[in-house]
Amino acid sequence: MSGRNGSNERRPFSSPRTKGQIPENLVKARQRVRDSSQECKVAPVIPLERQRERGSPKREREEAPQQVQLETRERRRPDFNNAAFYLTGVVTILVLFGVIMIYSSSSNLGFLKYNSSLYFVKRQLIAAGIGFALMLGLARRDYHKLVRLSHLFCIVGGALLIMVFIPSLGVTAYGSRRFIRLGIQPSELAKIALVLYAAYHLTRKGAKVEELRDLIVPTALVTLIYVALILKEPDMGTAAIISATVLAMMVAAGGRWKHILSISLIAVMGAICFALFSPYRLQRVTSLLNPWADAQGSGFHLVQSFLALGSGKIYGLGLGMSRQKFMYLPNAHNDFIFSIIGEELGFIGTMFVVIAFMTFIVVGIKIARRAPDNLGRVLALGITFLIGAQAFVNMGAVTGILPVTGVTLPFVSYGGSSLVIFMASVGILVNVAIKGKVVTKRIPSRREIDARGDMRRRDRGASAPPSRVGRRAGIA
Repeated sequence: MSGRNGSNERRPFSSPRTKGQIPENLVKARQRVRDSSQECKVAPVIPLERQRERGSPKREREEAPQQVQLETRERRRPDFNNAAFYLTGVVTILVLFGVIMIYSSSSNLGFLKYNSSLYFVKRQLIAAGIGFALMLGLARRDYHKLVRLSHLFCIVGGALLIMVFIPSLGVTAYGSRRFIRLGIQPSELAKIALVLYAAYHLTRKGAKVEELRDLIVPTALVTLIYVALILKEPDMGTAAIISATVLAMMVAAGGRWKHILSISLIAVMGAICFALFSPYRLQRVTSLLNPWADAQGSGFHLVQSFLALGSGKIYGLGLGMSRQKFMYLPNAHNDFIFSIIGEELGFIGTMFVVIAFMTFIVVGIKIARRAPDNLGRVLALGITFLIGAQAFVNMGAVTGILPVTGVTLPFVSYGGSSLVIFMASVGILVNVAIKGKVVTKRIPSRREIDARGDMRRRDRGASAPPSRVGRRAGIA
């Protein structure tokens, strides 16, 4: 269309058609469009002629993945940091929960015996502080360097186990000698020392661990010495936990099943003979079958534990409202704290503890599976199995599934040595988690996303499929 002066020049697209200034809202809208296009970096429109020169759509589909593959980037996602976070969180929750339950179950005993209802709580808090410091310190120390000191730990643990039997150093309580006068329980240190020692020697042998001789020497021999010293105290529960943990580590290290089953069979037969020739242990096994037959004697602990768990029902009697802690249930703040949890917090409280330990075991197995080497895998599995097995033995003894053994509930029961050693073990497990394999996550680039979108739109815009025979074709 010609203008006023007869020329055929077209009016620019951006020029206003009317006289006057452009409205302010229109100017702002145009500026927003320019800014958004610059931020998104919209690709220029390719003319149709250049598209024909580039080739057919089929050729473009074949070339697109190559261009996208060059621009794809990877982001390292530290998945094991999440595992370490969950592990530390579960342990912290259990420790704080244990401090609350220790105060609830021991306040009356502390006031009557030590003239302070906070006596046991203060000592537990001190042990928790030391345990947290060790956990954070060992989480930063390479476990490869720590395992090299396993021989030293084994020598110290064995020396402490021998010191228990010295009359001037050992302390007798409840018919057994498990403590020395410094307030240390050597069997707790022996657990982690033996786990480190077994992990070091089982992984150092490599493929030789499939041979029976290399499986026994020196791991099984050192374990046998430790078990003999612990049974001499006597402490059959700790001896059984240590033996089962070493057997589990042998499986993880690649030992043959026939060798491990043979060693397990010998260990079980030895435990049965040891129980049969000890009237005290035989009485505990028989009381497990029918504790009410001697409710005031050998079955007293189990009967009182049943009364505590049964009176709690679903929701419990309330925090601090336990009746069995008033000198009815022995060791209410220690070995039988799970019964007090069931009495005061009911079935919900006991399931909370069970779920917490199940979470710990699942995270520990995940860390072991993704450990950077065989040493980390065996070590992580050994620590996880040690803590999980002791929790199972304690809860099993309280509920009447297993004989009463006198082992504590990890992180929850009162006991400074147990809490410090187990928290230090968790620090080693966290270090294995931090040094574990990093999971990489592939993140597509913007051009890859645009290319996929273009291909989808092109496929949808293709010619419609032919209509079926005998039906009316669709209208285009």
